[in-house]
Amino acid sequence: EEFAHIAIVGAIGDLQEQNGFLRLNDEILKIAVEKGKIKVSKGLRIFGSQTKPLHKALEYCTDPYIPGVSGSESGAIQFLYQIGIDPKNGNGWKKIVHLDEEDMKKLVTGIIMKRLNEANPDDVLGNVYILPHEAEESPTRDAKEFATLLNACGRLGRASFGIGACLGDKKIKQQAIRSLGDYKKEIVKALNWYNENKFSDDVVWGNGFVIINAKDNVMSTMIGTLASILSKSNIMTNNTFILSMAQALDGNTKISLRTSNTSGNLDLKKVIEEII
Repeated sequence: EEFAHIAIVGAIGDLQEQNGFLRLNDEILKIAVEKGKIKVSKGLRIFGSQTKPLHKALEYCTDPYIPGVSGSESGAIQFLYQIGIDPKNGNGWKKIVHLDEEDMKKLVTGIIMKRLNEANPDDVLGNVYILPHEAEESPTRDAKEFATLLNACGRLGRASFGIGACLGDKKIKQQAIRSLGDYKKEIVKALNWYNENKFSDDVVWGNGFVIINAKDNVMSTMIGTLASILSKSNIMTNNTFILSMAQALDGNTKISLRTSNTSGNLDLKKVIEEII
C-alpha cells in the first residue's frame, strides 16, 4: 500500500491511463489517493508543467497538437503574448505551475480556440496526477514526468537508478534526474543521425511505409523512441508505417513498428508477426 503511487506511475508510463483508469488500476489509484500519495485534479494535459518553461512545454506538445504552436518556439511565445500571458518571470521563464487561476483560464481558452478545427478541441483538459510528497518543480512531482524519468533510466540500462528514485533515495534520485539529461542527448543523437541519413540507403521510402535501418548508429533501446517521434511529425503524413531497426549489444536486431495513423484501429502486433 505504501507504494501504490509507484504502480500508478508505471501504469501511466505504459499508456494505460485514458482520462482515468479501469478496474484494478482504479483500485490501486484509490489506495494511493487515500494514503495521500497522489492528488488527482482536472487540468491541462500538457507534459512538463513542473519542469519546462511554459513556452517550451507548448512547443513540445504534440498530444494534444496545437496548430501554429506545437513544434514552433516563436509560435509558442507569440501565442502567449496574444492571449495576454507574459512568458517571462523576471529574468527567468514562467512554468505552467507558476500560473494563477486567471492566466490558467486564458491559457486553456487560448489552446481550445487554436484547436477549433480539430476533432476534439477541448481534449486538452484531463486528469493530472500529482505526487504531493515530491518537491515542487521536480521531475518526480507529476506522475507523467516521473514515468519519463524511469523510462530514461531503463533505456540507458540504469534500472537501479530508477528503483532508487522510486524508493525515495535522495542521492540516487539525483543520478536518475541526471540520466534524464543523458536520455535527451541520446534522442537528439538519434534524430541527428536520421536527418543526416534520411536520403541514404539506410532509409527506404516506400508506398505507405518507411524502413529505417540504423544498424549500430542508434542505441537499440532508443530506436522505438525515434520511430515514435517521427510518427507524430508532419513529415510522415503519407507514410502510415514506420519500421525501424537497430543492432542490440548481443548481436540481435531490435525492430520497432509505429504508425502515423491516429484512428487507432491498426493492430501493429499482427503486422509485425506477419512480416516475421
